[in-house]
Amino acid sequence: MSRRQERISSLLKRLAAEFFLENIGEIGVLASVTKAEISADLQNAKIFFSVLPENREKKILKQLFALKKDFRRHISRGLKTKFIPRVIFLIDDSLEKQRKINEALATLK
Repeated sequence: MSRRQERISSLLKRLAAEFFLENIGEIGVLASVTKAEISADLQNAKIFFSVLPENREKKILKQLFALKKDFRRHISRGLKTKFIPRVIFLIDDSLEKQRKINEALATLK
């Protein structure tokens, strides 16, 4: 990943976190952006997020897909590039994978 991609990914992560704070308002739910990735041509981006409690992930994902145009408008204000990337929201399952690894290690002890 080039330095420019890293900088834009970092900025996208910050802008996505701001957007989550402003627009994902559900009581008892913690949604956080865990990672942002951008393609080499800067035209496509993936935003990974996690939700606690985990049973609300699908509902938040639907909410984000409904707000996709608003999100692109939000990042266009903070991102000074020729193109505004197309965004895909993905549920980050790294916490679940980590939990499974820890359970497997605990059974070995």
